[in-house]
Amino acid sequence: MPAPRIFKRRGFEQSAFPVLSRVLRNGVPIIKSDITSISVTVRRFSQAGAVSTSLAATAVTVSTSVFDTLQTGGGWTEDPSGYNFSYTIDKAAFPGPDAYEIVFLFTPADGGNPFPVVVEATMLSLQGAV
Repeated sequence: MPAPRIFKRRGFEQSAFPVLSRVLRNGVPIIKSDITSISVTVRRFSQAGAVSTSLAATAVTVSTSVFDTLQTGGGWTEDPSGYNFSYTIDKAAFPGPDAYEIVFLFTPADGGNPFPVVVEATMLSLQGAV
């Protein structure tokens, strides 16, 4: 399995968290027919050192989260090329200000090994944002 692509993002506790990414397989952007399933898991790393799962493995709908052409806009600021994966994680997965690891596991349609896309997210306190 190739090393996972790891993205670092910030958001706010108790808020939905949109993820936009250009997902590649063998150096080529994936399309809907390349993937049979996607799951997402969110783990919370508390400041006290405890690790807990704030969102157990949850199915992501391929037909609405993977695009056959690269998209721009909608919050994408990485580069002019665009993204081909979009998913918003419910605010319940981020109950407090901490570090979170979000792992999307993509299962290829050709029977190849599943591959991860990892987001390391820092959720900031809404109390400090006021």
